[in-house]
Amino acid sequence: MKKILFALLAATMLIGCQEKKEEKITIGVILPLTGELSGFGSLMRDDLMIAYKLHDTTKYELAYIDSKSESKTAILGLNQLINTLDVKYIIGDVGSSVTMSLIPTITHNQILLLSPGASSPQLHNISPFFARNYPTDVQESKDVAQYIASKYQDPNIAIVYSNSEYGQGLYNGFKESFASL
Repeated sequence: MKKILFALLAATMLIGCQEKKEEKITIGVILPLTGELSGFGSLMRDDLMIAYKLHDTTKYELAYIDSKSESKTAILGLNQLINTLDVKYIIGDVGSSVTMSLIPTITHNQILLLSPGASSPQLHNISPFFARNYPTDVQESKDVAQYIASKYQDPNIAIVYSNSEYGQGLYNGFKESFASL
């Protein structure tokens, strides 16, 4: 009996003295690795991998989802990250419309979303759980208008833009900014 009690006591002490193994924090990454904006998504993935390797990789891990530049695919991926991996931090997406589609889910689940490329002014203050490190279309087009006005004196400017939400936003912002200079 004494041997059993001693063994239990020793086992309890050994277990209590072992270092507690910290769980890794999983950061979800939702980027267009294929599809219309895959060029941007692939570059951002490569940049994240470089940053990841420069930091303590024993504390963090990255879980990637290919949004394919599609809102539906991004939402399914986001739900997978939340429900399967219990992710609390997300980096993504590049496109404003895809990012916009993630806002209700991240807000409801209180998941932090940092976008490295979404520029729509509609995202400004959209959620307390959303941030971006990229300028809005308004700021970007204002900066371009100021640059062109400082380099060229001709008030006649031709503007070529893509017929998309992003292109239209840049066009409208540039036109308004340039006219006011």
